[in-house]
Amino acid sequence: MARSLALVALLLTAPALSQGTSFVNWESPQTHAVDVTPDGQTLAYAATHQADLVSGDWDIWVTQIGGGPPVNRTADHAGDDRYPAWSPDGRQIAFINTDSFMGGKLQIIDAATGKLVRESQDLQVYGNLYFDPTNRRVLGIFHPTNRRPRLAWFHVQTGELTNAVADGAWPGPSIGTTGLEWPRIALSHNGKTLAVVVTRD
Repeated sequence: MARSLALVALLLTAPALSQGTSFVNWESPQTHAVDVTPDGQTLAYAATHQADLVSGDWDIWVTQIGGGPPVNRTADHAGDDRYPAWSPDGRQIAFINTDSFMGGKLQIIDAATGKLVRESQDLQVYGNLYFDPTNRRVLGIFHPTNRRPRLAWFHVQTGELTNAVADGAWPGPSIGTTGLEWPRIALSHNGKTLAVVVTRD
């Protein structure tokens, strides 16, 4: 089964680690998926204290890199919370709330309080999430009820879903094609470049 990476003008310019780089370590439970605020000061990650990684009561935790204890921001949420993504202004966290290890509802919380800001209705979302630079939209692979799954923007204020890729422009088989893995996506920080890993056959 072949995979290919489809992208346009993607340029990686992260500085290399040097001998003077320091690492900060925490004692933490099982973890899955992590994201860092744009200012590099705070981590958000999914973690569970359970041994069962598939159905282990996952929550979204927030930790200040400069010090301080981790804080569970979704302790009162039912189901598992996974794939956290910071908004560019560091004020909100988007993630997937699910009853399985796969897709679930998109939820967006206030990063400081954990209060629910918005959640998706009548659709599932899969994999990594990305805010656009304006903090107004979240990119993901969404599957509305009784419609085909697609890469789309979720509008935070209205809950509206709009296509991110024009019909006919998707670089591989349709998302959700039987027998093929779902694609992996990555969005640049400026919101202008999309990388897509698709399965060809």
